[in-house]
Amino acid sequence: MIKVTMYWNRLRMEVEGHAGFEEIGKDIICAGASILTDTLAETIDEAEARGRCECKAKMEDGKALIWANPTMGSIVEIKSYFKMAVKGFRLLQEAYPGYVTIKEVL
Repeated sequence: MIKVTMYWNRLRMEVEGHAGFEEIGKDIICAGASILTDTLAETIDEAEARGRCECKAKMEDGKALIWANPTMGSIVEIKSYFKMAVKGFRLLQEAYPGYVTIKEVL
């Protein structure tokens, strides 16, 4: 199972595990989760390059950690990137119940 935890108080997302829908390398749920995770990491990285935040993305097989520390003028922008990723994970969870869980910590 893929477990996603979003910490809104710190703008930090943790993603870990494998869906187990198919074998590793052929699992469409894992592929979807990877795209969501990679897109968030790249978007946050681009925002950092524009001076909008400090960030860190640590990606390993079956595990990812992404966090951002936005500047005062970019909090809404940076939060919107995380909101989009959470929405994507929620859609994935709805489409494949039992393979993805998402927990949000305020």
